[in-house]
Amino acid sequence: SKKGMVNAMRWTFQTHGMIGFYRGFDCLLAMAGPRVGIRLGANEFLRKYVFVNDTMVNQFLAGVGTGIFEAIFPTTPFEAMKIKLINDRLSGKQPPLYNNVVDCGRKVIAEKGVKGLYYGVYPTIGKIGSSMGIRFLFYEQTMGWWNRGKIGDVFWKDTLASMAAGGFGGALSVIMNNPIDVVKTQMQG
Repeated sequence: SKKGMVNAMRWTFQTHGMIGFYRGFDCLLAMAGPRVGIRLGANEFLRKYVFVNDTMVNQFLAGVGTGIFEAIFPTTPFEAMKIKLINDRLSGKQPPLYNNVVDCGRKVIAEKGVKGLYYGVYPTIGKIGSSMGIRFLFYEQTMGWWNRGKIGDVFWKDTLASMAAGGFGGALSVIMNNPIDVVKTQMQG
């Protein structure tokens, strides 16, 4: 970690081979569907039934609410297990403490209860809540701006606008939330 990304990648490959880059991948894969489903479903619900007026404040608050749901339900527990799996594999202990995501979750709950999966939940809520608030606000505003100046119904223009709006919103949220991510990782590691 002190020698930069290229050296960390080289060390990982030399020490663990290509499989070293996929430590904790099963956890990420298991989390992908629930996370995106909750993200889109929660935002749709909040925009339709809670923050019904289409204002910038409501777009942002619906995004924050979306992030809170996402942080509490799939993200914090899966991130906790992912970090434990990565640290376990990189520790060099033989045999490793955890066999897979399910085994990790079962052992953490047996040792610390369900709360063992929720270390770092508050920074995660802060990170993902603000991130989703920024992303959905930026997305809605960019798409609104794009649609006001629309020159015809060409599908690829809408697709490019949606990709650009999501990409810029995502980049902005990463820039603003990286300090929170560092703290959260230290709390869970």
